Amino acid sequence: MYFLGQASTYKFTDVIRHTFSFGTKSNLNELRAYLAAHYGTTKDRVAVYHSGRTGLAIALDRLVPKESEVIVTALTCYAVYEAVSEAGCIPAFADIDKDTIHFGPKELKTALALHPDARAVVVQNNLGIPCDIRGIEKICKKYGLVLIEDLAHSMGIHYKDGREAGTIGDAVVLSFGKGKAIDTISGGAVIFTSPDSPTISQPSRRPRLSDRLRDRWYPFFGLLIRGFYHIGNLGRLFTSFLLKIHFIQRSADAELEPLDRITFWQAKLALKQIKKIPRSGRKPIREPFFVDDREYLLKELERGGFVFDDIWYSCPVSPIRYYRRVNFPEEECPMAIWAAEHLINLPTWYSKKDLKPARKLIERYIVKEEDMPDLSLKLTPEAPVKAPKEPSKKPVNISKEPKKTPRKASAARTPVKSDLDFALAELQVMPEEELYAEDEEDEYDDYYGQAGDLRRAVEGWSENGVPPEEAFSEGKSSLGVNFRDRTVQSQWLWTERQTRARMRTRKLTPKHPRGTSQSAIQAGDINYSEVVYDKLNKKHLNRTNIIDKNTNSDGTSVTLTREERFPKKPTTDNLPKIRQYKKPEKGPETTEGKVW
Repeated sequence: MYFLGQASTYKFTDVIRHTFSFGTKSNLNELRAYLAAHYGTTKDRVAVYHSGRTGLAIALDRLVPKESEVIVTALTCYAVYEAVSEAGCIPAFADIDKDTIHFGPKELKTALALHPDARAVVVQNNLGIPCDIRGIEKICKKYGLVLIEDLAHSMGIHYKDGREAGTIGDAVVLSFGKGKAIDTISGGAVIFTSPDSPTISQPSRRPRLSDRLRDRWYPFFGLLIRGFYHIGNLGRLFTSFLLKIHFIQRSADAELEPLDRITFWQAKLALKQIKKIPRSGRKPIREPFFVDDREYLLKELERGGFVFDDIWYSCPVSPIRYYRRVNFPEEECPMAIWAAEHLINLPTWYSKKDLKPARKLIERYIVKEEDMPDLSLKLTPEAPVKAPKEPSKKPVNISKEPKKTPRKASAARTPVKSDLDFALAELQVMPEEELYAEDEEDEYDDYYGQAGDLRRAVEGWSENGVPPEEAFSEGKSSLGVNFRDRTVQSQWLWTERQTRARMRTRKLTPKHPRGTSQSAIQAGDINYSEVVYDKLNKKHLNRTNIIDKNTNSDGTSVTLTREERFPKKPTTDNLPKIRQYKKPEKGPETTEGKVW
């Protein structure tokens, strides 16, 4: 079988070498000296850390003023978002160009028009595909922006103009994490290439013992996981077990710790891999494709022996569990949203002969060039690009626990003022009769069921003289719903978009069953499936209702009023009361047990 993750870049000999490798302090000094000579700077401007995100945070902290906006690509890892935030800056996203899966000069100008306070630009070269660096460099020089090259995916590649990546920006950031261009399971570095940049001290503290053990044994565990995939579902079960006991770590879960260095033996292995990069440049680490019906294709590939579900990137700011924490501006990055729903990767460390069956299968699902949508965001004449102010050159030492700065709301979005405002705004999007009428395959019927319950509870309590704020608080606590939570908000937005896209693929009308048209629904004689969530038994119940008509026992048809068609709103009289536990009175023990 063939894999994208599970340390698949490590062959058996690499696993043995990694597991039993050892090093000394001289290996760390050799790595720093080599990086300084390779990128044309001095050793005192190079520092090596236990994670790549730490290096990015240090670079931004030294070169960019606090509370400045930093332009990053819309398809990125949560590690980049965390590093920008920990440095005291505000991440601002630039939409991507579908050819490079990265922003170009056009997208960068649009992002600067939307975020005129930006002071820095981070270039990633996603999947090792070189971006249009010449145009980006011109814009950065024109407006005095700091340019940082993040070479986690692209160390050793050459841009189209022949220059090597890492020789253009004011700082270079490297990552030695899982699946990266240089892979030692963890580690990273920052190199300040500008002659005006400050010097930096090398941290000397070793990582925690648990982190060192995970770094040491992950390739071996990956070898076992890949072997267990040949035995039914044992590979995934073994992976879940290792995650549960914290023997391995999920992607993007590394900690940002500026006081921890890379281990000596990892520095030794990283230097060996860097020296093996050919001078003519290296190929991308993954090959991207845009496909239709991606989930079905991944299942077909896995049945053929290709486990390629570790996609970069399956959603903006991956992985999905972290996307819910990010206030991602979907309206500013439409191309990134579309790409994240259709993107699939092929590894480049396998031979073309090995991947030939996978390529044949993928070719049947590839989105043709003429079918790709033009989703580029258009600039308005009222939104010119403003030249930012000259950034401060005064270095600021990053603290162990940097102060987090909340993201500024753009002009197109209204900030949430209270839980009540946000909840009512979300709940009023859908008509009352459609709150429960979700598609049967939707995974988030529970959310809509709670939304409907909360809306009816708030209205019912308000009609009985209870203030709306108090009614909302009581309903929220009793139903366990928190609509102000960014997790719930982002989860709803992303899954709603995916659900509607899935329905369009199957040619379904949203919220109505197969073959139902809007005109037929408005006519009033169509049955539809209503999904109701039973909170007591924790399961979904389906029942068939009639929208506008009903039939009596004698066969006659009658027209129902709105009050008869929909359930009555709850009042304080008919709300369920909580039973309270009563302790039994002291006395001789009985066999009846506790009494309610």
